[in-house]
Amino acid sequence: DTPLIDIITPSSHTPFRHDFSAAFHLGAAMTALSSSTLTHHQEDLIVDAVTSQLIGEGLWEWAVYANLCFIGSGAITQSAAFARRLRAKNIVSRFYTPSAGSRRSFLQNIGIPPQWFVEADAYRCASEGDALGMVNNLMKFSMANSIAAMEDLIIPSMILEGKESMRRLLPFLELLRSRISDDFLDSWNKPNGCGVIHKFLQLHAQVEKLSNTPLDQIDVDIDHLLDEATELEAILSKAVEDGTTRKSLPFVKIPYGFTRAPHDVVLAEVIRMLSFLRMQLLAINNGQPLQDLDPDSYSSRLAFALPPDGLYDSSTLMGAESILRGFCGFKAMA
Repeated sequence: DTPLIDIITPSSHTPFRHDFSAAFHLGAAMTALSSSTLTHHQEDLIVDAVTSQLIGEGLWEWAVYANLCFIGSGAITQSAAFARRLRAKNIVSRFYTPSAGSRRSFLQNIGIPPQWFVEADAYRCASEGDALGMVNNLMKFSMANSIAAMEDLIIPSMILEGKESMRRLLPFLELLRSRISDDFLDSWNKPNGCGVIHKFLQLHAQVEKLSNTPLDQIDVDIDHLLDEATELEAILSKAVEDGTTRKSLPFVKIPYGFTRAPHDVVLAEVIRMLSFLRMQLLAINNGQPLQDLDPDSYSSRLAFALPPDGLYDSSTLMGAESILRGFCGFKAMA
């Protein structure tokens, strides 16, 4: 008997020796009707060839379909099935865009899970440098990875970019918090996690609002806010001193190409801003608030608005100062 691979090879039925489109269909039909079969290697060659043809013609959704077809006989091995699914998923990641609505409908009708399209969107955002878009897509299928991406990519850059970026970061963290289930609260609330930064940004927004409110209209408990600032300083200072700022959660297979800031530097900057917030709160209590929260411009002016020893008896602040000195390379003089 003539081997099946010789019957369906392109040279047997078409002048185009690299056209495997008919070979794919002939192989599927003949293995179903006869005892002849293809080896896994022969089947992979045919599937890979027709996949390349379909992609070259712009029919990448049919390439996904072809990769998921089994045109041999018998049972496909688990490893071979996994490899096929992975190749199909990679095609979706490469070519899917949100505008490909009809192609997505076709693929979902043949059983492609929605998660593949969300991951493809995350890949696209990553390649375009849209970190917020990437995290927004990660939130739809992996809360653990979205938290990790926020902590490792979004928070460091937006904290260091300044006040305007911090204002945009707060609602994004609030959105992430609203989607977190109880299973991820420990990750959210860890000393160097999103939860602590979220509380800091909420406090920053409150103090900024108070700074622009007439003194006779302030009805907020300043002492409570001072306690909150002190508590956050203590948590972050301990995290830096204990060396708990390095991440242990790996990301999913997304090629992140973003510039990352060291976590210790970011937390030290947050500690510095918390110290300034405490100074501003004490200045409000003393009846001399400033209208703009800019620690670089107003720290010296705030010093004159504070009561004697109103801030500097804080051991937490001293710890923060020592951290910052360490980052700047300063050493205590003997």
